[in-house]
Amino acid sequence: MNSQAYRSAILNDESLRLLNQEIVAGLTRIRELKRGLVGGLRARQQAQKEYLSIADYKFIRDYKSKMNQRAYLERLLHELELSSWQYPDNERALRYIERLIKDKHSKLHTYLTQQNPHYWAIHEKLQNPYQRKNIELVIHRLLQDDLKILAELKKTSDDVLQNVSMLRDSIKLRDTFKTTFTLSEIRDNIRNQYRSLKKQYADAVDTKNVLMLKQVSPLNALLSAKNIFVHGGFDKLHSLQKSYRETLAKFERDKSEYLHWELTFNDKKWSSCGDRLRELYYLTKKKIHLEETERNLSETKIQLDNESTRLENLCQTEEAQEKIALLAASILHKNLKIAHEYEEAKKLVADLSKKLHVAEKRFKALNDSSSNKKQNRLYQVIQPVNDSAKTTSLKENELTDIIADALMDEPYAVQLVARLNGNFLEMEKDWEMMTEFDKDELINKKMIREL
Repeated sequence: MNSQAYRSAILNDESLRLLNQEIVAGLTRIRELKRGLVGGLRARQQAQKEYLSIADYKFIRDYKSKMNQRAYLERLLHELELSSWQYPDNERALRYIERLIKDKHSKLHTYLTQQNPHYWAIHEKLQNPYQRKNIELVIHRLLQDDLKILAELKKTSDDVLQNVSMLRDSIKLRDTFKTTFTLSEIRDNIRNQYRSLKKQYADAVDTKNVLMLKQVSPLNALLSAKNIFVHGGFDKLHSLQKSYRETLAKFERDKSEYLHWELTFNDKKWSSCGDRLRELYYLTKKKIHLEETERNLSETKIQLDNESTRLENLCQTEEAQEKIALLAASILHKNLKIAHEYEEAKKLVADLSKKLHVAEKRFKALNDSSSNKKQNRLYQVIQPVNDSAKTTSLKENELTDIIADALMDEPYAVQLVARLNGNFLEMEKDWEMMTEFDKDELINKKMIREL
């Protein structure tokens, strides 16, 4: 469904678009049906719940949860060790996260080792013949309810597969394979390739830039984890601090203006006593306002400092640091996937850049030289005897690329391309009879000159 042929067909054909809608609707229904399935594992868990005490069931659930946590931490530690080269500037933060994760892993391992006998004791209860028979009956009842869903799931899946097959066949029928091309067809094909590659390149660059911004260092992961731990408290604090800095900057500007105003007031000569008193009134009022603003800013600064201290203290306990380290590790775990996607995006951008450069070169060359060539002349890639299987497997775009390169006098392509002036391909029979030396000599003398 990601193929170029599929996307082109869907965009240009209404019947294929409707068929695609049926496929998408079927896939949506399949996801809904799967969510309704209980399945063997969940059925066994639900059955065991009915024949265990609340305490035993809670213990089993917590024990398995801690087993999963331990396995998750082991994967995290392994991934962080492998990816340490990505964070050379944040080695200290990374080591801090790893140390706390190892501490948590050690505690989990100790707990699981200590509680292992109790876990297997409960497991033995469930293996009692009477208990096991009752559990199997409950499992059978739950799975019986799945049968109706499975029947509809199979029918829906079969319908989707049938529609996919019809869609694939329809696309293939519309994909007529050409081997002979006019100059106009070659130019149009190269132009379409160029435009398609240009769009793909722009999309790939956008994706790369987005992924680049999403990457997180260990230090930023710790800061984000601390903020999550205090339920966004640091975000709120930073917003208030930003507002405080803006108010403080405005206060400094107003104070500077007031001092300048005060200086000019003292040096100014007044025409009347009333003007002086009125100006003095506004000057005094401004001074009072500035003093009040300064007091408010001072109080706000104390409040912000206290809030910052409070949030930091919340993050300093052993339990808090453990949770923060786990959150940071989880953030880095997700970032490893982003880092991998970013590296893949960079490779894709580099690859598309090369292809785009070649396509642009071909497109401009054909545009510049097309007026000097016969528009109705046909061109075809001739199969080399020693590589016929490879040539027959070439796609239409690849064939037009070779012909375009031949028109640009690329040596490798000239040897593969012939042109049709009348009812036969020039030199096609000669090539089958001539030696490689004679063929190359004739190509150099005749085909390069005429093409």
